[in-house]
Amino acid sequence: MWYRPARAALLLLVFGLSPSQAPSQTADQIMEAHSDRSFLFGKVYEYDVDYDVVAENSPLDVLGKGVLSGWRRLTIGHIVPETWTVPVRIEHFIESQEEPYLPEGEITVFWEAFSEGESRRFNRSLIGNGGNRIEHECHVSAGGIFSVISADPFISSLFIGTTATNRFGGEEFHPTRGKVSLGVTKEKLSGLGEVLKLFNEEQTWEKTYSSGPEFYVVDDTLTGLRVDSLRSINGVRYPSAGRMTFGYYDASFSLRSVEPLPDDFNGWFTDWPNGSVVVNAIDGSVTRIPYTEVESAKIRDFFAGDSPAAAIESSRQRSLLIFLNLALVVGIIAIVIFRKKFFHAGA
Repeated sequence: MWYRPARAALLLLVFGLSPSQAPSQTADQIMEAHSDRSFLFGKVYEYDVDYDVVAENSPLDVLGKGVLSGWRRLTIGHIVPETWTVPVRIEHFIESQEEPYLPEGEITVFWEAFSEGESRRFNRSLIGNGGNRIEHECHVSAGGIFSVISADPFISSLFIGTTATNRFGGEEFHPTRGKVSLGVTKEKLSGLGEVLKLFNEEQTWEKTYSSGPEFYVVDDTLTGLRVDSLRSINGVRYPSAGRMTFGYYDASFSLRSVEPLPDDFNGWFTDWPNGSVVVNAIDGSVTRIPYTEVESAKIRDFFAGDSPAAAIESSRQRSLLIFLNLALVVGIIAIVIFRKKFFHAGA
């Protein structure tokens, strides 16, 4: 499916990471560098994302562009030695769209997280966005199970490397022809500096990497990933702008900041908010967390037409009605005056 390369990159992040040797500008060392991305761990990334529909009947037709376009916070922990896994959390924020039970400002639309062998996902139901569901969808499951993370262009730019196809050392593995030698060329690109292009001997496959030691994939026709620029922060370069095609839509990103993860951070899983329905696939339970009476009243008023948006629409309708009534009265007066003048002149 269209999301498999990105999903594979994410699973490389969470599971099965192994140390590598010091990278060098050869095909072998590039491949080895992508087996260890630990220099990206222990950090908090904030970035903007934007999604554009490129095919009909896409998920965005249901969710709405304003839901997936916003800004995100990606938190990556350190490797847990006992399990050789990495905790990770992603949150997505947008400006409040007149949610009746929330104050104005930024709201969390969804978050996904993995820690200690467990995944959790929260998806807010947006009433003010035209939705008719009032309960938020929450899921708990074992292992690393992700949805939105798998279609994130920034995460893809960090971790997509050798996971999209089977590559071994400086060779490309072909299922029927065995191993084929890879070549490497160098050139300079604006915003990226020196890049390395890997290709097979028949030149039917090509992938472009940034220079070391990071060796990000900056152009890959197989996955649709394209990184336009890199930014150096505290001696490490990061993709600062880029885009990727995910079947139904194009997704772009722009990096805001990169900060070290606080040593005492333990916020991988946050409390479920009021109005949540939590489906736990581990123990088979379903838990409902009700809204407060105040929140419930605001939601009832919203659907009854007493929300700010409904009040504005009601005001517009009243104004239109007053205008029509006034026009009708003026018209009647004009007819009366005309008839009086007409009959008076006729007499």
